[in-house]
Amino acid sequence: MSPVQEIGKAIQGLPESDVRTLTQWLDDYAESKWDKRIEADVAQDNLTSLAEVARAARVTGMRRRFP
Repeated sequence: MSPVQEIGKAIQGLPESDVRTLTQWLDDYAESKWDKRIEADVAQDNLTSLAEVARAARVTGMRRRFP
């Protein structure tokens, strides 16, 4: 059994209050990882070209609807 499967099985045995606590922790953890990734991309100037494309699309009216 993989570690993820073991964790899933353990979660199934938790009381509802612990599942809510774990869910909040996972949400916070994922958000923190995302924030660090964005900060790294900004620091490496990886988002500048995307911002320029978005600005140009806005100016020319060529924006696409976000799904």
